[in-house]
Amino acid sequence: MFKKSALTTALLAVLPFSALCAQDIEHITITANKFEQASVDTLTSVTVVERAEIERANVRDLPTLLNNLAGIDVVRSGGYGQKASVFVRGAATKYTLVLVDGVRISDANSGDVSFTNIPVNSIERVEVLKGARAAIHGSDAVAGVINIITREQKGHQLALTSGSRNYGGLSWLVSLRQIN
Repeated sequence: MFKKSALTTALLAVLPFSALCAQDIEHITITANKFEQASVDTLTSVTVVERAEIERANVRDLPTLLNNLAGIDVVRSGGYGQKASVFVRGAATKYTLVLVDGVRISDANSGDVSFTNIPVNSIERVEVLKGARAAIHGSDAVAGVINIITREQKGHQLALTSGSRNYGGLSWLVSLRQIN
């Protein structure tokens, strides 16, 4: 009698847990292999930072955003607005490929990128591929690939920011359309 009641109690304890596991899971599409695919289908370590996460992070430049990601170390040569070197998994900067909307912006020889020229409010998402699988992009992507996807601007936007220690910032996004 005791064995039947213990078995019944165990089954009743598992049923609510299995109902919780049947929830819908968000699907993220990335461009890790130069074409769109689901993140579960890639064989590399992928980190995607969406627009909502960028706004919650409340950072004022791209190197600060990248420094908050696991496996990425950003070393600045000076203060805000100065040159920043990005090390993915400890490899030299020349082994990290940086793309903006799929177009290479990093120097092929030194890997130098001016991250301060990319305003944070114009970024839709940042995809970071870490590891040797990213090498399909070329020999300068052995450590990883940072793909910055920009937002599609539908109008004009003006952003003013201020902070402590006399910090202030101004950014202006303009939508340009080709007239036929």
